[in-house]
Formats: sequence, C-alpha cells, structure tokens
Amino acid sequence: VHLRDKPVSTEIDYVSLASLMGGMSGAQIAGVANTACFLASREGREEVGQTDLVAAIEQAKYGRTYDQSRFVGAARKRRFAVMEAGISLAATLLPAIEPVEYVTIVPSLRSPLGRTVLKPHVGRYTTGVWTYRYLREQLLVALAGRAAEEVVLGREELSSLNQHRLQFARQIAFKIMNSGMSEHPDYEHIRGLGQNYFDPSSEPGRFTQYTVTLDSNQTRSEAVDMDMEVEARLNGSYREVLSMLKRNRAALDALVEALLAREKLPGEEVVEVVEALGHPSDLEHRAKWAEHQLL
Repeated sequence: VHLRDKPVSTEIDYVSLASLMGGMSGAQIAGVANTACFLASREGREEVGQTDLVAAIEQAKYGRTYDQSRFVGAARKRRFAVMEAGISLAATLLPAIEPVEYVTIVPSLRSPLGRTVLKPHVGRYTTGVWTYRYLREQLLVALAGRAAEEVVLGREELSSLNQHRLQFARQIAFKIMNSGMSEHPDYEHIRGLGQNYFDPSSEPGRFTQYTVTLDSNQTRSEAVDMDMEVEARLNGSYREVLSMLKRNRAALDALVEALLAREKLPGEEVVEVVEALGHPSDLEHRAKWAEHQLL
C-alpha cells in the first residue's frame, strides 16, 4: 500500500520484507517507504530496490549507523565481534531459536555494540506463547555473548558490555518461573515474586519485568527459594553455553575473523560456518530437531 505510488523495482521480495517489519505500525511502514526512496535517490537510482527497503527497515528499528573508527579502537571492535559471533553461533546451534537473519558489528544509534538479528517468528510474536524449550534456549543465547568473551578473551578480560543482556537473561529466568515451568519440587506452594509481561513494542521474545514484590500470601522463605532457583538456573545455563562455545571453538573463531574482515554476515553464511566447523554432537542435535515443528 505504501509503495503503490513509488517507483519500485519488480524484483521486490515482499514476503521477506513483511517478516522484517513484524510489529511495525502503519506510520512506521510509511516512514520506511519514504526512507527507501531517499536512499535510492541518494545513490542515483530511479527505482527503489530490495536493498533500499531493507536498509530503511534497519534504520527505523536500530537508528542510523555511524563510523565506528571515530569511537571504537581495534581491541573494542574485536570484543564486539567475539560477543556477536558467540550469540550467532549459539542461536544457530539451538534448534528452537529462530534462524539468524544477519549478524553485524557496525554500531547504530540504538544498537551501539552491533547485533545479531533473528528472523521473526510471526506466531510467537503475535500470540506471546513460548514453550519451555524455547525459553530455556533463549536464555542460553542471552548468555552467549558473555560466555564468548570468557572463551576467547579470558575471564580476566570480561567486560561490563553484556550487562543489559545479563539483565535480559534474568528476566527470562523469572518468566520461566512465573509461567509455571519451575523444576522446584514444591513449586505449587511457591507464588511468583511478580509478573513479567510481553511488551509488543519490543522485539519478538523480549520480556519486560513489570514488578517484583512479595504478595500478601507469600512468605519470605518462598521468595528466597524462588530467587535461589533463578540464580541456579542462570548459573547452570551459563555453564552450559560456555561448554557449547568451547566445543565449537573453531566455528567461533572463524565467525570472529569473518566479522572483523567484513563487519556484517548474512545468516546463510553463519550456517555454512557452523555446519563446516561445528562440533559433531551439537550438529547432530541440531539436525535431530530440524524437521520438528516448534511452537
């Protein structure tokens, strides 16, 4: 609709564009169309192409990119590559996670560390329904950036750059608890510390912690038990993803070097690297669930 009166190429893949624009309002989509026209005009093209529209969508989501050479030295750029390589590797190996669309270390206004973008799962996004398997694997992905730092750079070189991702990981752990998926033997006697709600303005699968309070029927002991289980889940998940990245060190290093050389990799290339250099046990597990329909 918003491209109807604009000079658009006949080779536009509207299905893939729609998947990238999940959750956008009509006004935002109109802005994307106008930005794409501007980008095409700036490059001297008479028609708006697929690359113009994809670039406009990314700009709407993450803000304009900027020249990182002015702000980021070689050491920090390598750290960004390590973190994003770890995240994209974990996301590719874990079968319940959406496929990687692309991974980049080019900073933008709303994504200053780079980003790993997953292809949106429309059903999950629109219904807000996630399985235990998905949440558990999403927790591993959220911790993968920090784990990659430890594997490649060493524990003494861990940084605070993953702080927001660690907070997100904790929110996922609370979501598992509040959704009745706890492994605590007495969970039926433990009431939630609060509630996590799905924020439709955020990316698919993102949770925002709304409140953490003791309710009138909850004892201090129950709250402590719940918090201890969250901590145990976080620590166990971190050990799991750390072990995964160590097993797949060859693939991790290859992705780091590719990102340093080119700054952005399509998801298909990430898959190629993982399938060529990944650990046999992880590839076997990934293949086992390849045909399984995951919610």
